[in-house]
Formats: sequence, structure tokens, C-alpha cells
Amino acid sequence: RCARSTYEDAASVLKTSRTPVLVLPGNNDWNDCPDPEAGWRRWADNLGRFEENFDDRAFDVERQLEREENFAFVRGGVLFVGVHLVNGRVVPDQLSWDLRHQQDVQWTEMNLKSSPEEYRAVVIFGHARPSSELGDYFWPLIDDVRSSGKPVLYIHANDGGDFDVYSPYEDAGSFRAVELERAGRTPPPVRVTVQFGDEPWRFRRDDGDDGEENFAS
Repeated sequence: RCARSTYEDAASVLKTSRTPVLVLPGNNDWNDCPDPEAGWRRWADNLGRFEENFDDRAFDVERQLEREENFAFVRGGVLFVGVHLVNGRVVPDQLSWDLRHQQDVQWTEMNLKSSPEEYRAVVIFGHARPSSELGDYFWPLIDDVRSSGKPVLYIHANDGGDFDVYSPYEDAGSFRAVELERAGRTPPPVRVTVQFGDEPWRFRRDDGDDGEENFAS
């Protein structure tokens, strides 16, 4: 678990993608590893700033100075933000854990408030499911969603269930979340199309048929 070859193999597979790939860390990449510090180094060496492996990027990716794994870019009138949010073991200590969440909030808010006329919707990527344990990130985000008046979609890794599109908080306005398929199961991947309006999200699970799963409030 968390062997160097695991990160190297993942990087080799992702480099074969025909479109640029950006990668965020999860708990099994570092904080739940037997040696979290070594796990983090291996993740950063092999999967950090991964889009730089692709020469034909049609968009510029911004990185947070304090946390280079956090990214943001605008593409097709949609703001995409990636933040380092994980569940699992708190390492190296609570103070550092909380600081990372504060930096995640700062990065998200900075991008939401920067040139809002350039985007009509927001997609945020993180590893962990919205929860009270991560409230120091999500509570400020809910306030920002209300203030922006724009639809926001949070996409996260599987947390033990099936693919799901849901509203994580009753009072969060146009904030929606997606839980992806469990690792190792088919059919990956999920294609998300961002259209227009208050509920612009359209989901296609590549299961070999031509059907789409559309979110309806």
C-alpha cells in the first residue's frame, strides 16, 4: 500500500490520455498511508501539476502559491476549482489540518470573486464527501454560493455508495454534489456537461448505451 510503484503506474496510465488530466490527492494517497510523509512526496513527484505532461492544453491552469495541488481555470464559461479536501486520519496534527482547510476556503473564494462575469456556473473538485467534519470548508462555501447566485457543483470520490447526484445541504440554494462510482467498478468515467440555467448539469455514465442521467430538482 502506498508503494512508489503505485504512483508511478497511475501516472503512466494517465499520461496516455488524449485530453489534459489534473489530479487531486485523496486519503489513500497520503494521510492514510503507513508513512504519510513518504506518501505525500510520492504523490507530488508523480501526480502533482500533472497537466504539465500535456503540451496541447487549450486553457491556462492557475495554482495556489501556498498549496500547489489546488488549481483553477475557466473554460467554456465555467469556473473549475480543485481543492485538497480529504477524509481519514488527521496528519501531521490538527493545526496543520485546519490550516489546509482555511487555505482551501481562501483559494475557492478568491476564484469565485475574481471576474465573475467570465463564468455562468462553477464546478469544484475534492476527494471527500461534504460532512460536518469538513464544515470549516463547506459552511463558508454555502454562504459564497448564496452570494454568487450561480449554480455550483461539487464532485467528489466514492464514499461507499453508488453514483449519486444530490443536494448535501437543504439551505444551500443551487449547491449540488456528485458522488462518483466506486473505484474498480464499471462504468467509468462520468461525463458532465454544463448547460445553461439554474440546473445546468447533465450526466452521462459511459455504460455502453446512449442514455443520459439528468439532474432534476
